[in-house]
Amino acid sequence: MANCGLGGKSWGQPTEFRKPRLLYQIRIACRQKHFCHRTETSYVYWIRQFILFNDKRHPNEMGKQEIEGYLNHLASHCNVSASTQSGSLNAIVLLYRTVLQKETPEIDKLRRIKHYKTIPVVMSKQEVRTALDRMSGTTRLMAELIYGTGMRIHECMTLRIKDIDFDLQSITLQLKS
Repeated sequence: MANCGLGGKSWGQPTEFRKPRLLYQIRIACRQKHFCHRTETSYVYWIRQFILFNDKRHPNEMGKQEIEGYLNHLASHCNVSASTQSGSLNAIVLLYRTVLQKETPEIDKLRRIKHYKTIPVVMSKQEVRTALDRMSGTTRLMAELIYGTGMRIHECMTLRIKDIDFDLQSITLQLKS
């Protein structure tokens, strides 16, 4: 049986004798808020990293200094992007507000990473044609769909035949929150 993240006691699945483990509670909170699976996985990852960074102390024992220290460590030593730092902060806020039901401490000494405004690199029609000519089979079909429709890679990979209407020449994507 494949490990989908919730099976077995190693992931903190609750038993009738104890309260669910912290990371399992995070998963439950994400599902109650209808977060997508990738967000749930990301939040569990960042909260686990936060706990490991603070010597495996329980978040109930930690506060403003530990949160600032962790987020500043991400900014100064891990070279993460601004959106990654924000995602980690959002995971910690969910942990404190939803799971631990505590108010998140005011964080005023946070080193915020700057968002850089970059000009997107766009391939010319000839460059796209050359790249597509070097592909074949399913890979080429997927690349053509992504380029022609603007869909994301994950949307293309989960596309089903019932999502395509050949008469109307349209593709219907199911939006997941």
